[in-house]
Amino acid sequence: MAWKLSAVVEHGPDVLEGVVDDEIVVYSVASGDSVGLSGTSAWIWRAIGDGSTVRDLVRRACEEFDVPRSVCTPDIVGALESLRSRGMLRVAG
Repeated sequence: MAWKLSAVVEHGPDVLEGVVDDEIVVYSVASGDSVGLSGTSAWIWRAIGDGSTVRDLVRRACEEFDVPRSVCTPDIVGALESLRSRGMLRVAG
């Protein structure tokens, strides 16, 4: 999938989440897949909230972690694609 910075990313509608130790555990009812998120991936999950553009996620990550856009963008997009391919995220736009 080609990602656009203007794309709005949301948690999937059939996704359950909980916290176990220091990880956010996300489960997709539709796909039956689950994943444990920690560190940057947990930050991304929380930052998505009720919906966020890829551009906003990249901007916030660059500011918060003091990382250049050239490094941050592929990392954020890669994490989003991994979650999308597992049915954890929905993308619009």
